[in-house]
Amino acid sequence: MSAPRGVPILSPREPGSRMLPLVIAVMVYLAALSVAGFGAVSNALTGWRADLASRLTVLVPARPQTSIEQRIDSALEVLKASPAIAAARRLGDPELKALLAPWLGPDASLTDLPVPQLIAVTVASGATVDASGLGAALAKASPGAILEGNEDWVSQVARIGTTVQSGALAVIALVSLAGVAIVIFATRAGLSVHHENVEILHLMGAQDRFIAREFQKRYFRLGLVGGLLGLVLTAISLVVAFHVLRHAQGPWLPRLVPGQDTVLALALLPIVAAILAMVTARLTVMRALSRMM
Repeated sequence: MSAPRGVPILSPREPGSRMLPLVIAVMVYLAALSVAGFGAVSNALTGWRADLASRLTVLVPARPQTSIEQRIDSALEVLKASPAIAAARRLGDPELKALLAPWLGPDASLTDLPVPQLIAVTVASGATVDASGLGAALAKASPGAILEGNEDWVSQVARIGTTVQSGALAVIALVSLAGVAIVIFATRAGLSVHHENVEILHLMGAQDRFIAREFQKRYFRLGLVGGLLGLVLTAISLVVAFHVLRHAQGPWLPRLVPGQDTVLALALLPIVAAILAMVTARLTVMRALSRMM
């Protein structure tokens, strides 16, 4: 059944939904930032884990009884003979000074200190290193040499990633619940304003599904408008953030770039917001109308 002429179901300036697009825009903006952060951090942590897993360090301590150069050469021979090792090189004094600068200062002299020498090792792509066997071979060829992996760093990075991702998912869930609550409030306010019209339509034989359809179409449009506005605000914020991060200096700062999955999720957010608003409005109206019978 269609609405009788001259009997509007929803007013264009319905007070319950007048500010709803702006509220939904804020909700979508917060959810989009969380999605973008989730994706960017996930990509950064994946790169970190892969980089840490592919790098090892060999520590050759200084010993007065033996030549450090000979022991370094012996360690390099063992490493280069291993098929799992793609490259191995000794760190020079400038690199060692840069590593020790936070503790000893930039002007510290390495000649007066028994500083161990380091060998940077790169694992071959797809290869698995037998750490115990390689460590034993290094200790035999170069007494005192120690093979150090990055297992502790990898586990810490994994824990950080899990914490950040859980926080982002919690924000998305809370924003979604808040959006649902706001739509329910706006729908009930709309029903209260149009209570007489709804009763007239009931008396004229209009089914609940028809009345709910009018509400859900309105709230779908409102949700879509608010979602698009929130997505535009998110795009502006992300462009500014990536511009700032791109010019930031420091090896500790990861490249926070969202992947294709994240971009697709961001593009779908307005549709998700519109569908969520539509379904919430329909369920709210159907429940309210069932109580009016």
